[in-house]
Amino acid sequence: MALAILNKLRAISKSDSLRGRVLQSGGVLSIGSFAENFLRFFRNIILARLLAPDAFGLMATIMAIVAAAEAFAEVGLVQSIIQNKKGSEKEFLNVIWWFTAFRAIMLYMIAFFAAPFIADFLNKPEATLILRIALIVILFRGLISPNIYLLQKELNFTKWVLLTQSASLLGIVAAIISAFYLRNVWALVLGYVAEAFFIFIFSYVFYPHIPNLQINREHAKNIMIFSRKVFGMPILMVLYSQVDNFVIGKVLSLSTLGLYYLARSLSDMSTTLFSKINVLFLPAFSLIQDDKEKLKNSLLKLTELVATFGLPFFTFLIVYARPILTLIYSPELNTVAIPFRICCIFSFLYLLSILIMNVAFATGNPDKFRQASLVRTIVFLILLYPATKYMGLIGAALSTLFSMSLAIIIQIRYLKVLLNINALEYSGCFVKGIKYCLIVLIPGIVFNIFVPLHKLSAVALGAFFCIIAWCFGIATLSRYKMVQ
Repeated sequence: MALAILNKLRAISKSDSLRGRVLQSGGVLSIGSFAENFLRFFRNIILARLLAPDAFGLMATIMAIVAAAEAFAEVGLVQSIIQNKKGSEKEFLNVIWWFTAFRAIMLYMIAFFAAPFIADFLNKPEATLILRIALIVILFRGLISPNIYLLQKELNFTKWVLLTQSASLLGIVAAIISAFYLRNVWALVLGYVAEAFFIFIFSYVFYPHIPNLQINREHAKNIMIFSRKVFGMPILMVLYSQVDNFVIGKVLSLSTLGLYYLARSLSDMSTTLFSKINVLFLPAFSLIQDDKEKLKNSLLKLTELVATFGLPFFTFLIVYARPILTLIYSPELNTVAIPFRICCIFSFLYLLSILIMNVAFATGNPDKFRQASLVRTIVFLILLYPATKYMGLIGAALSTLFSMSLAIIIQIRYLKVLLNINALEYSGCFVKGIKYCLIVLIPGIVFNIFVPLHKLSAVALGAFFCIIAWCFGIATLSRYKMVQ
């Protein structure tokens, strides 16, 4: 059966069809993303033993500041390259470069002068220099050569992976080496900046762009039209995904935020992996944006695929949360086992949301889903502070989960309008995944209650049942021809 699937995949991947190109790209991205996530995972294991939790807390805050700064000036410029049929023209890319360069320079200037006030807010005035150095990544990301994004548009992800993963690897190595010598937050900062610096350099070495002062007004107009539809969504997203770092760090402590960051990083590992592969969905969906029926079937098949393999995996993380956190990090992480479980449920819902949002962008209708992001963010902001103050990390995690659940409900409602997908049809994608996650859930509950195991044995047993569930999923792929 496995051989038959491999032969089928090999035959499809050799074709020049959209299916073949997506499969080729997906394979490359999967391998590259898995390697990168493994290295980041290995890095966190090492750094968690070398650095204090408050170092991770401060770094989480810095990353949140960078994300917030970029989001408030994000208008979908990269997405416009991929979505627009003229996105590969030199004049179009030139307009993109000037927009992104101007945005990056302005953002860094604002962030540079705001750094002392941010440090005072965090009750760490000594962090001003750290913030100013870390925020340089805004410049590196904004001044990157726009030609590199043509790799995504053309589904040429082999070169994309080599470029981005090389930069990631160098950043990870820089962080690990620095940690052995510095033993403080500077190790994390140097790794963070190094990664952005190398991708900036590589973009011009391999895909150079020489900007000129002649701005094509037609392209600028089209970019602005698309940008108006996107504007506001990145802001809503960053408020939703990063504000909890500020609130936890301020209401609780940076050390508590550091523990939460490590647990959240583990629960988000699959979403991080998926977000890397996710870059192929937008160009793939864009190529079939005029065929609503094919777009509908593609979304439903991908959702079923995510549920079939994602539900058993997240069930494994939830059931074996304590031994996993203890084994990977330290017994101190046991205190965040419940928030970790909640974050795992959130991560699964987030995967589903990513797929739906890609369909919205591919069809040129990101504004149609802005309401879902708006509701999610408003509910989250209302709940976050009181929940964190009175329930600690559990309250913060529940706020994230509840608001995401509301957003998914609204997004499914819009799918009915966009692709004529009703709630019953969409929920049918989860039947197999729910069935297979029971293979992990039932033995896990039995062993946790009646046969307590050593942490290593418990994790190994849970991983074994998860793999069994995945084997059933692979068998399903063959039986129902989901590979096609």
